[in-house]
Parts: sequence; C-alpha cells; structure tokens
Amino acid sequence: MKFNKFYFKPNNGYIMENDDMFDVFLSVICTAVLWIIGLIFIFGSWFTVAEGERAILTTFGKASNNIYEAGLHVKWPIIQDVKRFDVKTIRDDYKTETYTKDIQTARITVSYSYNLISNDIVETYKTYGNQWQERILYPNLEQAVKAEVGTWNADQMVANRDKVASNILTSLQARMIEHNYPVSITNFQMINIDYSDQFESAIEKKVVAEQAALEEANRTKQVEQKAKQQVTSAKAEAESMRIRANALANNPKLVNYEFVQKWDGKLPQIMTGDSMPILMNLNK
Repeated sequence: MKFNKFYFKPNNGYIMENDDMFDVFLSVICTAVLWIIGLIFIFGSWFTVAEGERAILTTFGKASNNIYEAGLHVKWPIIQDVKRFDVKTIRDDYKTETYTKDIQTARITVSYSYNLISNDIVETYKTYGNQWQERILYPNLEQAVKAEVGTWNADQMVANRDKVASNILTSLQARMIEHNYPVSITNFQMINIDYSDQFESAIEKKVVAEQAALEEANRTKQVEQKAKQQVTSAKAEAESMRIRANALANNPKLVNYEFVQKWDGKLPQIMTGDSMPILMNLNK
C-alpha cells in the first residue's frame, strides 16, 4: 500500500495528494469489511437452544442428522442455518363447520393438546419442513371431527359431547400411529357446539316437553305406588279380621277378655231396667 505524501503550507497546514486520499478511503473500507467478517464469525458461529426445544442444522439447505438439545452449540457461520422445533405440550383451539347425521349445520369449537415427538424432528423437517402443523395436524383434525360428528343426530350430540370428544381423540391417535406421524395428541375436548337459531329453539322445546313428560310419569308412579300400598294395607286388615273372627268363633271367652282389656273401670252414669254393665262370668 502506498504511503501518504503530505505537503506543508504555512497557512493551511498539511494537505494530501489525490492518490493518497483514495488509499486512505480504501484502507478504511477494508478495515470495516474485516471487522464485519470478524463479527459475523464471532456471533454467527454459535447458537442456543431453549428448554422445551430441539434444533437441527442445515448446510446450504441440507439437513444434518444431529439433534441439538437445550444449551449452547457451535456452527459454521453463513453456510449453516438453525431450524428450531418446539417439543413442549401445546394446547390449542380449533374451529370448523360440518354436518350432523340429520343434516344440521354444526359450528364446532374444540380444544386439544399435542406435542411433536423430539426423536423424529430430522425426518419431520425432511418430509414436511417447518409446516408440519399445517400438513399433519390440521388436516387429520378436520377429518376426524367431521367423521365423528356425521354419525350423530344434532340433539344427541349435545347430550353426549363427552363421548363424541373421546371418540375423536381415539380416532386422531389411531391416525397418528397408522401413518407414522411424529405427533402425540394427549387431550381433546368439545368446547362449543352451535346450531342455527331455529334448530336450537326446537331443541329447547323438545327438552322442555321431555322434562314435563318425565315429571308426569313420576307422578303416575307415585299414584300407582300409593294405590299398591292401600291395597296391601286393605289385604292386611282383611287378613287380621279373618284371624280375629276365627279366634272368636273358636274361643267365646275371648270377647269377655277383650272387653275387660278395653274397659276403663268406670260404670255408666245412667242405667235403665235391670241391666248391669259388667256382669259377665269370666269363669264359665
């Protein structure tokens, strides 16, 4: 590199020749480029992976087979790129619209929990890239919900939403295993089921009518039960009277005995004729 030449002028100090000014400018540019390259190597040669994440490296777009867990790692700057995957259990909501068995439009809102299987993230990236949710999870979720809802009448599904949710979860888990998808689905709930206003009004009226019928049936059972109790009581009383009649017929003295048991010991205040109230001979 050419050294700068300076000429001295009494009034203006030092000045440079034009060629030397270009050399200084070029030197500044080269120094800045070297600093930039150095910073790129310093900050671009390492990366971190957070807890609940896994990462792989791609070299010129080609994925490596190494899986990096939480911590600090190194890579080649510029030529290598980091692809991160969240492997924590994630809760999400999903909305869709479908038809019931009786051709009622149902707007379904569901909640589910899932996680990406960490050991399969290399193949996941090679097969699906970073769009694995859009290409694996959502299509199968849509199909499972529509398939299950289509087997229920609208009013039955409202009353059996827990069973519907359980069937959808079982279907989703079977789909993941059948197609070897790297996704685990651990929970599924039916958050909301909406129908048209007319149909919801009809369902409400039906529920009210069924409740009224149930109350009437309960009242009928109560009346029947009371009648049975009265019949049972009458039969018991008739049987008691028969036993007492037989006892009296076989033992005449029993009348005197019962009379004495019920007498309070007081004589009548008014008597007519020659009658006496208690003149029974109990020894006969």
